Amino acid sequence: MVYFASARNPFIIKIILISFTMSVYSRSVPLKDLIRLEYDCKGLSGGSVYETAELGKECHMLMATNIMRETRQYIETASDEELERARVEYSESKTSNSSRAKRSPKACPILHEAHLSEHDEMNGMRSMSPYDSKLDFNPRRYPKYVLQHYCLCDGCIDPHTRQERTDLSSFLVTAAMRVFVKKKIRSGYRPANLKVNVGCTCVVPSIINHA
Repeated sequence: MVYFASARNPFIIKIILISFTMSVYSRSVPLKDLIRLEYDCKGLSGGSVYETAELGKECHMLMATNIMRETRQYIETASDEELERARVEYSESKTSNSSRAKRSPKACPILHEAHLSEHDEMNGMRSMSPYDSKLDFNPRRYPKYVLQHYCLCDGCIDPHTRQERTDLSSFLVTAAMRVFVKKKIRSGYRPANLKVNVGCTCVVPSIINHA
């Protein structure tokens, strides 16, 4: 019955052939090369020719965003071990009751000269609200890898002492990004929104008056 239905629908045949080709291709191609295919929106299909064309348009706009440009730059310099670790963490999150860590394992830094020399580029490790970067992986999402940022301090770094002060707070800044997720019933992908951590900023804590 499946073969009969597919034979009457050339579009379904095309999807099956693409999926089979990608499956065979992925067995012999380095992981980073497979990730780069997503940059060109390869393999993204909807439930029809029209849906696939519309998804392609949205995908190209997605790849031009600052979030994805930053993700691409990060992946190009990441090790294969780091890419694989993101995949392992996703698998572990599905087999345990605890959610994935929302904070980096790194400690809140002291911005002494050695730290500033080590992190000479303008990035989250030099911020008054330091943040670290980490790849988030989801095999049912397109793109599968998205760069997320996590605050390293509860407070903020004092510009004079260069150490954390707790009368201020580091606040996680988020943004909504358009991604694509696999449909549960039909083949192909559908648009969805993903909350992305884009950085941290320093804020004055809210004061609650209980009087």
